[in-house]
Amino acid sequence: MATAQEIGRAGETLVVSSLRSKGFTVFRWDEDAPGAGAIEMRGGKKRFFLHVKAAVAPDKPKGLTLDEKVRIKIRAEAVKGEAWAAKVTLDPSLGAAASTTWRRIL
Repeated sequence: MATAQEIGRAGETLVVSSLRSKGFTVFRWDEDAPGAGAIEMRGGKKRFFLHVKAAVAPDKPKGLTLDEKVRIKIRAEAVKGEAWAAKVTLDPSLGAAASTTWRRIL
């Protein structure tokens, strides 16, 4: 059974890989401590801050806590960027089990 850290790392890795393939530039991501901070990236001229939640099916990824929402939103607003959350459902081998869901944090 995978640990919470392994699940978090796998979810973030899938999201980062997907975003890079779509042309986003990831410039801050703590691969050793998943969930510890927002993934910072640039797409075109816009900066994005992303927090990823992951779970292994049949479990569902949890939503962001109020504290997580506030922290990521403050960081994004400080540089006129956007704050986003992604939920990733993984299979038992920690591969993608379902589509990632995206939500802008307003």
